Amino acid sequence: MECCRWTTAGTLLLASLILSSRTARSEEDRDSLWDAWGSWSECSRTCGGGASYSLRRCLSSKTCEGRNIRYRTCSNVDCPPEAGDFRAQQCSAHNDVKYQGQLYEWLPVSNDPDNPCSLKCQARGTALVVELAPKVLDGTRCYTESLDMCISGLCQIVGCDHQLGSAVKEDNCGVCNGDGSTCRLVRGQYKSQLSASKLDDTVVAIPYGSRQVRLVLKGPDHLYLETKTLQGVKSENSLSTTGSFIIENSCIDFQKFPDKEILRMSGPLTADFTIKIHYAGAADSSVQFIFYQPIIHRWRETDFFPCSASCGGGYQLTSAECFDLRSNRVVADQYCHYYPENIKPKPKLQECNLDPCPARGLALLFLTVMDTSRSCPMTSTIPFLDGKVHPGLPVLHPAEGAFKAAASPVWKKTFRGTSALWKSGNACIRQRCLLSSPAIYLTVQSGLLKNGLRAL
Repeated sequence: MECCRWTTAGTLLLASLILSSRTARSEEDRDSLWDAWGSWSECSRTCGGGASYSLRRCLSSKTCEGRNIRYRTCSNVDCPPEAGDFRAQQCSAHNDVKYQGQLYEWLPVSNDPDNPCSLKCQARGTALVVELAPKVLDGTRCYTESLDMCISGLCQIVGCDHQLGSAVKEDNCGVCNGDGSTCRLVRGQYKSQLSASKLDDTVVAIPYGSRQVRLVLKGPDHLYLETKTLQGVKSENSLSTTGSFIIENSCIDFQKFPDKEILRMSGPLTADFTIKIHYAGAADSSVQFIFYQPIIHRWRETDFFPCSASCGGGYQLTSAECFDLRSNRVVADQYCHYYPENIKPKPKLQECNLDPCPARGLALLFLTVMDTSRSCPMTSTIPFLDGKVHPGLPVLHPAEGAFKAAASPVWKKTFRGTSALWKSGNACIRQRCLLSSPAIYLTVQSGLLKNGLRAL
């Protein structure tokens, strides 16, 4: 039975290899029926993201499996604001073509949920909406707030990496594959408060760089905008008709209804916008708003500060400073504390300059210690630096008893307190040497350690 099991397993393995080989050959045969892919066509757009295609020819008399055309994105650079909306350009191209015997100024109708890749346009000042073409040009966005594009009349998924079929998305802050940590959601509601002395009021201030702005006014009043650029230039803009407008290089999509107004700005805004309301009736109005505000002040970790020691081992720290992303300069910490999302990085500590200090040219104090407890007095010289004895450095006539005495706290205290008075203490030592009681005496001399010898 054991032999039978091994035989069966071997048969299955052989069959699997044969099937895999046949599959590989069939794929090769299928590909060999096609000619090589041709070169890529010119891009359908010069900016804003377009599409390019490549073709191949079937070499078989029978039908070839697979596609004879492939696409890729191209011209993935932002268009200048004056270029306008690509779908709007296609609508306006029909302005000089009569529709039912009459000329109209056509405006784009975007975000059609049923057929986003057809060219639907609305006649300005009317409710007339017409499909002027069954499909828009390749590279037209399917929806105003999406990178997905229309190709051959079909909406194709496009990731924020500008690759067809990619699932990579921008976060709400506009960062491709980001985590949403560079902005914050702001939402709120404004209710008008009529006053005989006020004709208008501020709804909300929306700062530079904000995204996905949406406001809905319900009531008889009207919205208008005030802007301020980074250079301080101010302007006021009224919104009276439905349409798309460019204000301070930011695209504004405005819809006006008898009892409602809708304002959209995909962003990022290129100026500070202040949304205001102009009172137009006795009834109250309300405005709901939502947008993503960039965190323009962020903590930035500094480089390491200079080392605390030039040699022999020291420490150095980093710090954090509040940085304004708009002006590219450091500002007061209070601006970063405004955002709860901002977490100040902790200082980092590291050792530095670990190499030992060189002995050459090192300033030292040399202590001459005399031990009179012996019948023949003996002197030894000890290097003394920064309040510490350094017996490892070269000295003249080292003596064990002298080093022990130098380690005494009383001895050090005496030296520190009186060393300035013992600048010429040799005579004093000679006199005290005549005393019978044993003692240790000091003299102090300054010098440099050169080539292992004491130079006074």
